[in-house]
Amino acid sequence: MADAPLLTVAKVRKTFRQKLRWSERKLGDDYKNVFAVDDVSFALERGETLGIIGESGCGKSTTARILVGLVRPDSGSIIFQGKEILGNRASDVAAYRKEVQIVFQDPYEYLNPRMRLKDIICEPLVINGNIQDNRKTAIAEELLDHVGLNPPNEYLNRFTHELSGGQRQRVAIARALALRPKLLIADEPTSMLDVSVRAGILNLLRSLILEHRMSMIFITHDIATAGYMCDRIAVMYKGRIIEIGKRDEVINTPQHPYTKALVQVCDNLQGFISEREHYILDGEVDSFEQGGHCCFAPGCVCRDGECHCQDQGSQELIEVSPEHFVACAHCH
Repeated sequence: MADAPLLTVAKVRKTFRQKLRWSERKLGDDYKNVFAVDDVSFALERGETLGIIGESGCGKSTTARILVGLVRPDSGSIIFQGKEILGNRASDVAAYRKEVQIVFQDPYEYLNPRMRLKDIICEPLVINGNIQDNRKTAIAEELLDHVGLNPPNEYLNRFTHELSGGQRQRVAIARALALRPKLLIADEPTSMLDVSVRAGILNLLRSLILEHRMSMIFITHDIATAGYMCDRIAVMYKGRIIEIGKRDEVINTPQHPYTKALVQVCDNLQGFISEREHYILDGEVDSFEQGGHCCFAPGCVCRDGECHCQDQGSQELIEVSPEHFVACAHCH
């Protein structure tokens, strides 16, 4: 169907086993389950950029790795262009991986320091048998020029240690574009870069998305960056999406107390809100163990007995306005 979402993620869950501290151990049980991604669901339209924001350790990057097949979820469904990916035939999964590419957070770690740039950029094409050796130079030059590394012929035979952080990230973007994907996942692509080069990378990504008519999932901990880059924003906390909606609604009229706190601590967004109330309390942070109560309740000034006594359904996203969903008992 022409109007179907490009990507649909439904009830995806990933659990890791975490070793308990000595004081927390019980007889015969030294580990506990940690729900890194807990019942995450969303849809991504064609040509849309969806931002996933939240603090470090909330499950953003695990979600990204699940979507590109680097981490296998415990349960859930991922439908891409109408086809279920999880548990499907190997040929369908291979085709999916060509259509979905990722740019990781740290270009210093995941670019091979022993390979020349032309080989790094063309590696996805070589793996998928889409290139002949005599075409490598021409294709690499075209992609280097495309991401703003000019003149491209001067970069072809360089190694990554000869580049700055911003240049390395541009090489990573060029490699991600080599297979002409329909979906690009950017996992905090500027967080390891100097402030002076971040704007250049963000503007490059925006122009490439428009030019190639790609969809993008943009992962960040900075709501101001999400506001600049994204059409919609999903807010994650402790493995769960607690609010999702159009960018302007999430920023201008945040509903969940955690989202309000994110907006208020961002100087670049202070003009969007009038209330100066504080939404986060000091206190212990709950573990990521699954439970029916609100995952934000221990640090929320709005909490009451209802927040702790609701069953698992209290974590469901409820539509509070058109296309704006919130998981909070006080927002329904």
